[in-house]
Amino acid sequence: MDVRGSLLALSVAAALAAPASAISVSGNETALDLASQIAGSGITITGATYDKGASATVQSGTFTGGSDALPFDTGIVLTTGNVAQVTDTAGQNYTETRGDGFSPDDNISTVTGSGGTLAILNSTDYASLEFTFTFTNPTDPSAGNVNFAFAFASEEYIDFIGTGFNDEFQLLINGTNVGTTTGQAGGDTVNINNVNDQVNSSLYVNNVANTNGIPNANLAFGFDGRTAQINAFISGLDPFASHTAQFVVADVFDEQLDSAVFISGGTFSVDAPPTATDVPAPGALGLLGVGLLAMGRLRRR
Repeated sequence: MDVRGSLLALSVAAALAAPASAISVSGNETALDLASQIAGSGITITGATYDKGASATVQSGTFTGGSDALPFDTGIVLTTGNVAQVTDTAGQNYTETRGDGFSPDDNISTVTGSGGTLAILNSTDYASLEFTFTFTNPTDPSAGNVNFAFAFASEEYIDFIGTGFNDEFQLLINGTNVGTTTGQAGGDTVNINNVNDQVNSSLYVNNVANTNGIPNANLAFGFDGRTAQINAFISGLDPFASHTAQFVVADVFDEQLDSAVFISGGTFSVDAPPTATDVPAPGALGLLGVGLLAMGRLRRR
């Protein structure tokens, strides 16, 4: 295996004040359970499938108590690793969990976006939830609209920004990716290189001490960074027809350093999601007068 590492500076105050994880994750739900957890007003789920290949690792589940880590409290999570690691402490260098080792399905590999064929087709490690849905009341003026709220998180942050380890998320509605940085078709794909402290920085929330001066939000979960809440939207769907949604998160280029997507419960709906209540970055840590300790951090690929 290759060794990829970086030297990070850790604040003593941040280390001592690191919160105990409050988020609770339950795995082994069926695909229909997962889809039903995120379905909201005006949407009827008619069928669902879940795919991650042959791995025995549990890579999906529902969560509660997410408010110390996420912009929303409940929902579902899909991850490229073991879903139990969501509750770990960020930056503790736990052993990464390899996924199934198979290539993504054909629906993913043929998707194109603003940057051409998406890098997700190179992934060998992914989790995918696909379901069909109809509009509960097709004559309602809001029928034909779909909204949902999500946040993407990864252990690739911040060490591997700008590299080929460009883990990403997509939401395909009838084959069109609307899980983008703008929350609409045509926006940038949500991945490590498109959302970070330098690119689309207003969407990035850092969760690891570093030598770059990026504020550490000290979130209570096991990922080194995540996006802010992104509200996705698509309109103009036929209110009398059946439609397909596919959520997929993928570890790109290799199977190490996992990523996840969190979808807010009840927000896959004809109505707009609630306003995000995001966790602010604690910019005042420096006022505590505690110096930084240099600590070597080694990650193994």
